[in-house]
Amino acid sequence: MTAIHAQSPPAARMPQAARVLSNRSGGVARLSVSETGGAYNSGQDGVTNAFVSGFWWNDLLGALSKHGHAFACRQSLVGGRYALLDLRSGQPSPDFYSTWLWRTLMSPKALRVVRWSTRLRNASVPARAPNASAGPRRAPPPPPPAPDATPLLRAYAHCARSSTPLLNERGGVSVLMLNLGEDAASITVELPGADEEGGLARIDYVLTADTLGSRSVRLNAKRLRALPNGSLPLLQGTRARGRRLSLPPLSFGVGTSLGSS
Repeated sequence: MTAIHAQSPPAARMPQAARVLSNRSGGVARLSVSETGGAYNSGQDGVTNAFVSGFWWNDLLGALSKHGHAFACRQSLVGGRYALLDLRSGQPSPDFYSTWLWRTLMSPKALRVVRWSTRLRNASVPARAPNASAGPRRAPPPPPPAPDATPLLRAYAHCARSSTPLLNERGGVSVLMLNLGEDAASITVELPGADEEGGLARIDYVLTADTLGSRSVRLNAKRLRALPNGSLPLLQGTRARGRRLSLPPLSFGVGTSLGSS
């Protein structure tokens, strides 16, 4: 597997568009995306209808909400190679489950995310042996910083959706995280709701797949499949405690705190 070097949505244009609309409408009108499907011409087989599409889709939902968009319309529910439902197999696409998790866990209230990382630098650079004929010694150039892996980790935070049982009853927060790298990511998240021992009661929903081109998806390692009668599987989260969350390589998911005890 290789890391996904996905580009962020045009984030610089999103706040500009929000300011223009606010100035011209007096704050009455709201921005929205009326149609989006990941690729033109009905999508791309093996991409827009596969697990890999979830990195683009989740990132877009998070960025749009962060920059004041009221909603986004997905193209489409059925038809084309970016549909949320495959009529031939009778199974929802991987992006269907991402959309469902968003609607279940993320409220319209976006929160600010502050991200920090530690950049490792070389402790020293060996200097050349003195040479009188070489003239005055020049100080060696500063060592370049070690590669920063944070662009491969993205996060968006919202108040937890209050209509979902257990969530936001005591100030819960949902954090959408995407690991675009080929290594597992361990992330420390500062959320409200620490107990006396410094822990954090939460429910985790992590989506993975066997391959990036897979048409099926796993939730917390359990494959999600609709029943022959059309019934959808349960979105069963995993209860956990603590501030440290682990994301497998090339995966994404939502960690939801249950708020103050």
